Amino acid sequence: MRLLLSLVLGLAWMGSALAEPACRASKDLTDLGVRLPHLASAFAAGKEPVVVALGSSSTEGVGATEGSRAYPARLAAEMQARHGLAMTVLNKGVGGEVTTDMLRRIKEDVLAHRPALVIWQTGSNTAIRGVDPSEHRWAVAEGLAMLAAEGIDVVLMDLQYAPRVIEAARHEQIVAQLQDEADRAGAGVFHRFGIMRAWHEAGIGFDETLTNDGVHMNDWSYGCIAKLLADGLAEAIGRPGIPPTAMAAD
Repeated sequence: MRLLLSLVLGLAWMGSALAEPACRASKDLTDLGVRLPHLASAFAAGKEPVVVALGSSSTEGVGATEGSRAYPARLAAEMQARHGLAMTVLNKGVGGEVTTDMLRRIKEDVLAHRPALVIWQTGSNTAIRGVDPSEHRWAVAEGLAMLAAEGIDVVLMDLQYAPRVIEAARHEQIVAQLQDEADRAGAGVFHRFGIMRAWHEAGIGFDETLTNDGVHMNDWSYGCIAKLLADGLAEAIGRPGIPPTAMAAD
């Protein structure tokens, strides 16, 4: 009886693993829209560049089973595995913060580490809490100006597509603001919102991409975002690898 139970549990686990969604996104969604010259120069010089992941709980890794499964840690691993590029990714995510909070941390948590690239994830808490979008836009613009003055490449990561985010009245306005400010500053955008919406429209349920709180990502979605972002970064420095549309979950 015990052996039979073990077999049943084992088969159930295998079925769950086999049912895991494929990690895919169209190239227009993974295209960052810019070149990243400082990151490219660091790799060309044989250096291991520092990348700072600035953000809130989606960067910190809330929802992941452990810190090594948050997207910053996975991004470093995927860049090495998929493109043979070693980089140090510093996780500077603080759960619950809005854009103005992150702006106040840029000097200490970003500039002090002299990064070649900053990936700035923001906007979700702004939408959920109903923060004035003009305040958000101002903070993004100020932060981008600070980073540009130091010669740092920047990629903004927009909101996650999740029930508590899309229920917020101004979530689409905030997504648009991030794109607008990035265009003005010459920064890139990683279209997390569009990618996750495409997953949902393709039949991948929120129960497969999020925790049960309706907002935070899970191990699978953090891992997939890291793969897609790694490929976007590689394209932006002229080192394309595996086409995003051909990727399968592993």
